[in-house]
Amino acid sequence: MKGFVSFIELVSAIIILIIAFTILFPPLQYSSKWGEALSLIKGRDIIFSLASANKMYEYSFNSSLLENFLLQALNETNFLYHYSIENTIKPEVFIACNCTFDEINKLQKLLSGFEINGREINFLLLYSNLDEINDPNKRSDLLLILGNKSLFPFKNEIKRYLERGNGIILIADPSLEQVSPGGDEVYREIFGLGNASSQKVLDSDFNNFRKNPDSVKELIYHPWKYFYRVAVPLFVSPYFGSIPVENLVQPTCSNKANGTFQLWVCNISSEIKPCTLKFWVCDSWLYIDTDWNGTADKVVKEGEYFQIMNIYNSSDFKNFYLSYLRNDKVGISFRPNYEFYDFIKWNVSYIQQPKGKPPDWAKAWGLRAQLKNYTVLYPVEGDLGIYRILIQASNTTEEGKAVPGVILNSSVGRTAWISNFSEEGIGDDERLLLASLIFWASNKKAKELFPKMKIGYTNSYLNIENKDIYEIYEFELTLGYPY
Repeated sequence: MKGFVSFIELVSAIIILIIAFTILFPPLQYSSKWGEALSLIKGRDIIFSLASANKMYEYSFNSSLLENFLLQALNETNFLYHYSIENTIKPEVFIACNCTFDEINKLQKLLSGFEINGREINFLLLYSNLDEINDPNKRSDLLLILGNKSLFPFKNEIKRYLERGNGIILIADPSLEQVSPGGDEVYREIFGLGNASSQKVLDSDFNNFRKNPDSVKELIYHPWKYFYRVAVPLFVSPYFGSIPVENLVQPTCSNKANGTFQLWVCNISSEIKPCTLKFWVCDSWLYIDTDWNGTADKVVKEGEYFQIMNIYNSSDFKNFYLSYLRNDKVGISFRPNYEFYDFIKWNVSYIQQPKGKPPDWAKAWGLRAQLKNYTVLYPVEGDLGIYRILIQASNTTEEGKAVPGVILNSSVGRTAWISNFSEEGIGDDERLLLASLIFWASNKKAKELFPKMKIGYTNSYLNIENKDIYEIYEFELTLGYPY
């Protein structure tokens, strides 16, 4: 019995020694990391295949094309994949609109059809209360607020919304009390509005961009760039009559369509509305009325510049560019230095003028604005904040101060205040300006939705497109394993 116990002790001691030696002197192990290397190489090959075939931009923003390509490239493998696009305008921009349902329907129509570098941007407007903007179940990239409202009760919600990378646009004409010290803090801190005063304003013939930016670092650069590089979409309808021409040969067309281009404002049947310029599509040519007499006097093809006469000044012409011509729509780009004639609304009375085209100083057909008091909103930091003014009146107050129509802010997040431009109808120039501000302010970070993978490896690729605007974005492709 005693010998048997000693034998057990001996065996136990040997086992302990073996375990101890294994821990203290582990055997050499070799790991090839082949799985990790394969996922990185495979992901890199997929990206380079798209880039070398000049398909990267098209596939980056077309999930159907990209996923079909990935399924073929990863056929008979157990790879899971995830992809995302960062630092550029999303294919779908979700807009939380604190406005009426009727306003949502109008805005949805006004913002339809926009494209950037050949890809369509879908603006999706959804109603939202201000206390719901951070609800995780209500996705949005930008908050659009229409009308004067008390925003102070939602200050914390608004700041949280901006901290998530979203932007806010306010379309309103705030009162002097709202933007004065002791008023609504959101107007002053979030939108940077202040130093307001009610004073006499010299009659302004037009409103324009405060300046052309000298550097990409200027706050106004990106909204300015979007306005002058992105085309405004003009939808067309089938046309079956003869195209009315002036000093042109009557065209013979296989396919014809017509549409309108709305700029500035006119007195139409005693109602102020955007002026309507007519154009016709004849196959791959655009026949356009450039002098406002209802007949085509200019023929333009895609990729050509043309000029339109200033309706208030027959010796002044504005520059435009035909970006694209399709069966369903035409894309026209504005070129510097465009002038808005109805953007800042003056709270004034008018004197009726003789019929016909108005003189140079007139605000619209048959109307002349009078000098009156106007609540001038100004950057909260005074003259030091002039760099934040995007649009301003051509003239100043009697004290020589600028009269802003659009003020940007980036101290808390990307925000923009716009004078309410909807009272006399919304022209295509104002459509484009609003879209340009949305492009600038909206969230450009993709929402991460990774599949259930145990381990994954990411390849990043910087891609550039420069058809309409110089666009740099990051494409990320992650490949991994489920176990």
